[in-house]
Amino acid sequence: TPFNAQVAIEKGRTAAVSRRTTKNWEDRVAAGRTALLNMPALPVQGGVPIMVAGECAGAVGVSGVQSHEDEQIANAGIAALGLGN
Repeated sequence: TPFNAQVAIEKGRTAAVSRRTTKNWEDRVAAGRTALLNMPALPVQGGVPIMVAGECAGAVGVSGVQSHEDEQIANAGIAALGLGN
């Protein structure tokens, strides 16, 4: 859906800008760091940064199935392209 497409874009953007998975953000919010919700980030699992030689070369964001499956798909896409991580 168009909504899922926008969520995927935001997950990818969050992962790229922060150089962390969006699961990392989600876990931090769940642990009580609710102030992070004021950041321009989407703290929902499914965004994975592409790390090459210690640098963030981009990210993949996936949305449309369960969040843990979104992350699995993102990681599979990165691996299929033979990229870092």
